[in-house]
Amino acid sequence: MTEAGLERLLSRAQAFEPSAHYDEALQDLETVLRDARRAGLAAFEAAALLHRGRLLRIKGELDTAEESARAGASVFASLGDKGGQARALLVVAEVLSDRASMVEFEQVSREAMVLSQQIRDPSAEARSLTLLAVAYLYQGRLDQSALATQQALEIYSAIQDSRGIATTQLMLGRVEQTRGNVGAALRSLQAASEVFGKLGEQRALSSVFLNVGQIYLEQRDIEAARVFAERGVGLTGGSGDSAMYSRSLLLRAQVDLELGVFESAIAELRQAEIICREHGLTSVAPEVYRTLAQALLGVGQVEEARETAERAVENASSDDPYSLGTTNLVRALVNERIGDAGEAERSFRTALGYLQKANETFELGWGHSTFGSFLLSRGLRQEGLGELLLARGAFVHLQAYARVLAIDAEIANA
Repeated sequence: MTEAGLERLLSRAQAFEPSAHYDEALQDLETVLRDARRAGLAAFEAAALLHRGRLLRIKGELDTAEESARAGASVFASLGDKGGQARALLVVAEVLSDRASMVEFEQVSREAMVLSQQIRDPSAEARSLTLLAVAYLYQGRLDQSALATQQALEIYSAIQDSRGIATTQLMLGRVEQTRGNVGAALRSLQAASEVFGKLGEQRALSSVFLNVGQIYLEQRDIEAARVFAERGVGLTGGSGDSAMYSRSLLLRAQVDLELGVFESAIAELRQAEIICREHGLTSVAPEVYRTLAQALLGVGQVEEARETAERAVENASSDDPYSLGTTNLVRALVNERIGDAGEAERSFRTALGYLQKANETFELGWGHSTFGSFLLSRGLRQEGLGELLLARGAFVHLQAYARVLAIDAEIANA
């Protein structure tokens, strides 16, 4: 095939991506890769490897995605193409994020940023900053996350990259959501949604829906949360995007859990569990397992709930304080149900330590609330009320007034 033919196939593969036609795009990329290697056209080979890695990552085929992206980075490096090398490393970083390998994720993102700065590639630099913001967010370094996102936004604005601007608005929404600034979070997410909708970016749009749904779930606006969970499932189901589909199923199950529809939640979570296991989605798996443990408690399957809670803790990354916090919190609830008060208290205190490090306003409120209830049940009234008041403060900040009312009722009856 001629270079012009290879160029056309590459362009067509890229055009398939926003509308989630991943298999068609991958077929074109395999053709480019085969013909480029036969003709010794290393630049086309590197470009095909890069795009192939990105699409395989979306489909959840993380091992082959990382292998392809790293191979692309190597070919670009041999050509002296630092821009291509940086873009390939960004795909590697995204795979590491999906695996919850947060330390290496940050390192590779920073390596890509250095390369992009060396050649003054503003788009790659902004993307590197956005990924660094994600790494900081996972580690609870919210000020650094917000700063990196703002720097990325300034670059994208200067080069008039509407998709990049929307991506940073999505990220700002996530930071403000973590801080508990609901109004600011929803405004940023709405702005991102409008742009992604116009661009036909289904994957990005589903990410917005899941974040908005999570906010409404935290506020206990269950109907609104359900609407956005269904939108996420509708966009990702059948698209081949395993990571986003598993997250959509998780949110819908969390809505069902809040409603007490435990059997439905369990079915959705088992489906999400299979996806995580088959595709190695270690960033999603701990949340799936800990939510499944809660649902199993709801139907009285205490022993399986205990085993599942332990699996959740085991799957949580050692450098992800959020997952370590939420999984230990569910472990505490299971131990409380079993009647092992000592182990439950230790798990509660461990969970709160991690959640304070993660700076997660809602999860901290949830942790203080459940720990307060536990302490009251043991007759430790003063300490229990102190925990409930901390929970109340978090929920007031989140404007989660239904949860505030529930806390007030518990305090009044203590």
